[in-house]
Amino acid sequence: MTKNSRTHRHSRRDRGSTRQVSGTRVPCELDAGAVDAGVSGEATRLGVLSRRGEGSLEPSTRSRGAASRGGKPKSLVKLKSILLEAKGRDWRTALAALDEFKISGGSLDTTSYNIAIAACSNGRQWATAVRLLREMPTEGVTPDVVTYNSAIAACSKGGRWKEAMDLLTQMVAPTEGITPDVVTYNSAIAACSNGGRWKEAMDLLEQMVAQGVPPNLITYNSAIGACAKGRRWEEAMDLLEEVIEQGFPPSTRTYNPVIDACAKGGRWLEAMDLLGQMLTNDIPADVISYSSVIAACGRGRRWKEAMDLLEQMRTQGVSPNVISYNSAIDACAKGDRWKEALDLLREMTTVGLVPTVISYNSATAACAVNGRWVEALELLKEMPAQGIAPNTISYNSALDACAKGGQWEKAVKLLRGMSTVGSDPDIISFNSAIDACGRGQQWETAVELLREMPTAGLTPNVITYNSAIEACGRSARWQEAMGLFREMPTRGLSPNVVTYNSMIDACAKGEQWELAVQLLTGMPARGVAPDVISYNSAIEACGKGEQWELALQLLKGMPTRGPKPDIISYNSAVTACAKSGRWREALGLLKDMATVGLTPNTVSYGAAIHACGKGEQWDVAVRILKEMQTHGATPNLITYSAAIDACAKQGRWKEAVDLLTDLRRQGLTPDAQTYLTVISAFQRCSD
Repeated sequence: MTKNSRTHRHSRRDRGSTRQVSGTRVPCELDAGAVDAGVSGEATRLGVLSRRGEGSLEPSTRSRGAASRGGKPKSLVKLKSILLEAKGRDWRTALAALDEFKISGGSLDTTSYNIAIAACSNGRQWATAVRLLREMPTEGVTPDVVTYNSAIAACSKGGRWKEAMDLLTQMVAPTEGITPDVVTYNSAIAACSNGGRWKEAMDLLEQMVAQGVPPNLITYNSAIGACAKGRRWEEAMDLLEEVIEQGFPPSTRTYNPVIDACAKGGRWLEAMDLLGQMLTNDIPADVISYSSVIAACGRGRRWKEAMDLLEQMRTQGVSPNVISYNSAIDACAKGDRWKEALDLLREMTTVGLVPTVISYNSATAACAVNGRWVEALELLKEMPAQGIAPNTISYNSALDACAKGGQWEKAVKLLRGMSTVGSDPDIISFNSAIDACGRGQQWETAVELLREMPTAGLTPNVITYNSAIEACGRSARWQEAMGLFREMPTRGLSPNVVTYNSMIDACAKGEQWELAVQLLTGMPARGVAPDVISYNSAIEACGKGEQWELALQLLKGMPTRGPKPDIISYNSAVTACAKSGRWREALGLLKDMATVGLTPNTVSYGAAIHACGKGEQWDVAVRILKEMQTHGATPNLITYSAAIDACAKQGRWKEAVDLLTDLRRQGLTPDAQTYLTVISAFQRCSD
């Protein structure tokens, strides 16, 4: 749907301060309470009510006179009075009065039902409202547009978008023949918005224009809200533009859901721009506006901008609330700024705000990203002291912190203790603990945890197996990794690219190059496309198996099979050549890297120097060591040691000593092995 398909002209009268509802002109602002406005307008038209001071609706003495002169019976007037009094307070009273009147043999009219349905709407009793509507024909009462508007509004408040749409369809059917008005569409669009049905809301907006019903600002606000809930930031932006084009003055309520849509879509720049528009056009930005923009910055990993916005709020006279701080803490977590996240958490109490479990969880997540396990566990311990019960998310973040911090024992202990404090571990808890064991080279414990999951009522998923396979791989337990790999299909799980990568890496560490290549080449047949990591691990496996030709073959074939080689691909191939002493091929790869837009790094040069040493090319090794500095790569202890070793193997003690001296001049500290290598150069010379 394009904006042009909905474009229409509004006369000044169309956009004026009043509109027509059931024959009564009411302020346009009353659309927010469209149902109440419609019902009250109808009651006033029928002479049921008179205004007794601002906001007061009471039975009209004029209507009583009309009833006694042969109009409406007094009992019906009294019923309407009771209904109107109950409408805003107690839907049960309204229903009781309606039932009592029917039992007494009284004849109900449309207005009575409308007021009762409006009472149900105010009480969020959508099912009862719809029941009353269905009942009307059996009582000989004809529903009108206000009846349907009230029932649709009730469905909207109850989050029943489908029922609201059904009522809209019913009212325009030939049997009813009721023409929907702007209130009808607004209520239906609001129902779709509450139900997160952005597409249906947009369709209704297009439909009402096609039916000649001009949308108003409330229509657009509801449609924008639906797009926000559906994470449709582009559509929300288009609607905002349309609002401005149609001459409606956008308000804070218009902008906030658009900003929210951008936040949910990770569009932090657009959210910032919208906030700027509000400030430029003197549209008040409230705490919701700022909090949404801060959340957008968080999703865009713009922690600095989030912090600046928090400060800007204060300068604009807007007090940050708990949500503002939570969003800023989350932004710091996503931006790897654990210290700033903790500072914000502490700041909350100084400004009179009480941190919530979300505040602590976000701060703990910030610590987890950086492997700050000590701080994460301290936060977990602090929460109960602050009257906050840690939940599973809290524990999962702490488990993740322990995993990244290399604390597998603490992770396992934390996992075991979760149930005793009322937070049952979930699949993420186990996956994090298994990951921690893998990082700690504890493959047996990792597999043990996987086997425990069914007793905890949990079914291992692909991530669980991936973590366990990786744990086995890190300890070079390729057989156990393969056992888990083959077990997955029997559990209804399909290995993904991460599974294969972990498995190939396990084979590489276990020096099983044939199996690694077999896994790589078999991936497409299993519907899994190898990525650059798959090839890098297989090339590494070939290198360890001294299969340099196969390593080069895999490298050369990468572009035709999809993944583009990266620096690690070439480094692995250079290392494969080095292990077999293929120094010419290693140097050729260094040249090839430049042709594909890659710059050799210290690892690349170190591997090439090592290849020269294996190939007894000490002079080439020394030349490469000197050349690497001119190409922006800084030699380290490993590259110097490789060059010294190349010289030592040929008894070039003087060159070895010169390199040792140069090594110290570069601010590097030789280790014991470096000195032993230099000594070996003297020994070979004397021999």
